[in-house]
Amino acid sequence: MMDQQKQKNLINVLYIFLIVSTILSFVPEGTAQMASLAMITVVLLACYFYRRKQGDDSLLNNHLTYMIGTIWIGSAVLVIGMFVFGIWVYLQGDHSIIYNAVDGFQNGQSFDEAAMRQIMMDYMTANQPFLILSSLPTIGPAILYIVYRVANGYGRAMKGYRIAKPKGWM
Repeated sequence: MMDQQKQKNLINVLYIFLIVSTILSFVPEGTAQMASLAMITVVLLACYFYRRKQGDDSLLNNHLTYMIGTIWIGSAVLVIGMFVFGIWVYLQGDHSIIYNAVDGFQNGQSFDEAAMRQIMMDYMTANQPFLILSSLPTIGPAILYIVYRVANGYGRAMKGYRIAKPKGWM
């Protein structure tokens, strides 16, 4: 069993990793995305590992249960939001740039990596207002949920307080 200060330190480190992972997930670079995924996986595994080693009434168990719920529920809401976002973009987006590229490919035109990147950038530019507008109600709630839970948990952890209902959704 860890003493109270070691538990508090571990909780704070895991919250910081969760915060950094969340921030990295917004960086539009593959390396940052992979680092974010790796960090959130490490946090989740560490939560399960350390929670098993503590009693049910410990501060560590309380916050790790809360973090596990935050990760799983936040991820589920995010996946549902991305699914709805994808359907919405598929049904309402302007895909003419993609259709033109496919027509060119079917007519024997070949595209190198730079051309493919340009097609994607043109598609994103043409659909940017729609993509932003459609992401707010679909992906936004998951982001707000995760930010709220992490801010609430980290704020309470820094003071050494417990979460009232660590298994609750809010």
